[in-house]
Amino acid sequence: MWHRDEARPTTFRGTRFRSALEAKVAEEFDRLGIEWEYERPVGESIPYLPDFTIVAAPPELELPQWVEVKPAELLYAVRDHVGCPELFEGKYASNITAQAIRDAQLTEAWKPKRLAEVDGRGVLVVSAINRTRTLSIAMYRDGIELWRSHPTVNARGVEKARQRDEDMKRWRAEAEHRRVAREAEQEAWRGQVVAFAREHGKAARFDGWCQVCQTGQPAARLIVFMASDNRWAAVCRDHLRTGERV
Repeated sequence: MWHRDEARPTTFRGTRFRSALEAKVAEEFDRLGIEWEYERPVGESIPYLPDFTIVAAPPELELPQWVEVKPAELLYAVRDHVGCPELFEGKYASNITAQAIRDAQLTEAWKPKRLAEVDGRGVLVVSAINRTRTLSIAMYRDGIELWRSHPTVNARGVEKARQRDEDMKRWRAEAEHRRVAREAEQEAWRGQVVAFAREHGKAARFDGWCQVCQTGQPAARLIVFMASDNRWAAVCRDHLRTGERV
């Protein structure tokens, strides 16, 4: 059942809505840049007043012609009736008909499905929009699709996912930049090590650790020198020019 505050008539932007829930949806439509009309007749041949007729909307929101606002309990009842699991990713499709929905005594869900079958332009049934992982049902002529990630109903979740992707790309780019900078710094340091070794190096008297290749070396293969920071360092002869004597 609806909560009492959701069922009371509410005025928003000069329009008197039958429920606070519908007014909340209208407010979120405005935030998402969606142009809408409330309870505009479909036409003389179809005596039906859908909650919202979508006049214009950003294409990435994937909105059909009409949006119906229903309590979440109704959407869950349809989900259970068609055998959709409680936890699913993306979309879950069913070829259920309007008559089958009516036979299951899901009358409020039958009406938008029947509209979709007669007109063919699609109806999105929601309990809220601009959330993260909220159930919605897209109704078409030949079936329905249950969504957990509809770009309008779950706009906040979609935006969070987009932001995560951008953050990951930025993090990877920054990590690659740090890697390249670190390698360039290490290469420059190796060059300095070799240059100091050529200029000031002396043969090592003990086994040690090459500061360039980072491997242990016997004394005969090591050149010891005083680095620019006044610390003793060593480099193996593999990193000196071939044939050069230090």
